[in-house]
Amino acid sequence: MPPNLLGHVQRSRTALARGALTALLLLALAPARTWADEPAAEPTTPPGAGLTPPPAVDPPATPPASLPPTQPEPPQPPPEVAPAPVENNVHSVGVTLSFSTGAGFAYRRQWGATSLQLAAFGVVTDRGNSTLVSGGAQVAQRLHVWHGPTRGLLPATSALRVLAGLSYFLNRSVTNDSVPLGGILNNTICTAQNGCVATVTTNSSYFNGGAGLGFEFGAIDRPGVSMTLDVVLTAALKDGSFSFLLPLPQLAVLYNW
Repeated sequence: MPPNLLGHVQRSRTALARGALTALLLLALAPARTWADEPAAEPTTPPGAGLTPPPAVDPPATPPASLPPTQPEPPQPPPEVAPAPVENNVHSVGVTLSFSTGAGFAYRRQWGATSLQLAAFGVVTDRGNSTLVSGGAQVAQRLHVWHGPTRGLLPATSALRVLAGLSYFLNRSVTNDSVPLGGILNNTICTAQNGCVATVTTNSSYFNGGAGLGFEFGAIDRPGVSMTLDVVLTAALKDGSFSFLLPLPQLAVLYNW
């Protein structure tokens, strides 16, 4: 190759190498200058950051619901007062009429709701030739006592009771039988001139017993008059032999204290 051309080629290569090196330097330095020249980016903050929030405001109070108009309270009944304990009577006297538990004058002794009644009666007629005697006893138990206002003829206090009792009745009569002379009296021939007279005594007796149910009205738990009315299933023995079995009424009027 001619020396001139070789020198020209070398110079061209050197120029190209310098140009390439210059281009590389420019490319390398251009981003740094761009970044250095750009202003620093401000930190981004959310809108409203750093502001003091307004004080919380309570929601308006809900007005209370309107209440219905108050109704006046109905008057209250007075408190119930426990009834005073029953003050039972202790003694009673009166009269009773009963084939089952005795007839005549009566005396009754009470222990609370339980009572024992005794009855007796006696009468003598026909100058002592006829005698009637009766006696009896009964035990009664009150089951329930009612207290209330008086209604018509019914008293304010009444009681249901059960009872049982015995009675004895004796009827004795004396008669004089006479037969003429020669007649027979008590299996004996009369030899008296004016006839014979014999005294004949006749006894008739009842022994009774029974139980029943009844009521007492009136002064049961206070002094006063009361009346008993009962029905008693009665068995009767006449002169030691069974006579009948019947429900019989009985009545008594007593003064209690």
